[in-house]
Amino acid sequence: DIVVLCPTVDVIVPLFKKILPALKPGCVVTDAGSVKSSIARGINNRNFVGAHPLAGSEKTGVGSADRDLYKGATVVITPLKDTSTAALKTISAMWKKTGANIVLLSPEAHDKMVAVTSHLPHVLAGALNLVAGRANAVNKVTSELIAGSFRDMTRITDSDPDSWAAICYANMLELNHAINEYIEILKKVKAGLNSPKKLQSFFSQSKSIRCRLFESGRK
Repeated sequence: DIVVLCPTVDVIVPLFKKILPALKPGCVVTDAGSVKSSIARGINNRNFVGAHPLAGSEKTGVGSADRDLYKGATVVITPLKDTSTAALKTISAMWKKTGANIVLLSPEAHDKMVAVTSHLPHVLAGALNLVAGRANAVNKVTSELIAGSFRDMTRITDSDPDSWAAICYANMLELNHAINEYIEILKKVKAGLNSPKKLQSFFSQSKSIRCRLFESGRK
């Protein structure tokens, strides 16, 4: 048997401990949490295998279900140090049947990476909404000038606030580091606003890096 835990990240460890006495011997348990280190610290069981499917949208509920959600998506599997080989194979096979691509990482490596690729973008999108909200309070026409770029960048803020508060709190150390790096880059951009050459260099470098990142992801 397989049990998949899908509550918010702050509930996964206590829920696992609560159901543990009722599990059949040999039952394999996994989760779908967006932060893995805190879960790894709270669970010590050979039949537990952490996992994080990188799929979905800002929508929630049964009405947003998609039978093909995981086809071609990446699922990061983060086994514990004592996770059994059999349990790891079981969960890997389960995700492969959905059409997902499997990536094995340590919980720590996972959290460091998703702090930049997932958690930071949510924080930045939220901050952008606040900036726009302030502008709109001064000039009501601001909302009429919202176009594709703003909608694309802030789409994810329609996600459940409670879930994202729990995610950011659970990964606060790595997220703090990512925010600091972002602030340093913004400072450099701000300092170069009076130089077309520096601005061109910034946008050119940014475009090049994005191309490399997405090209690497397709390999």
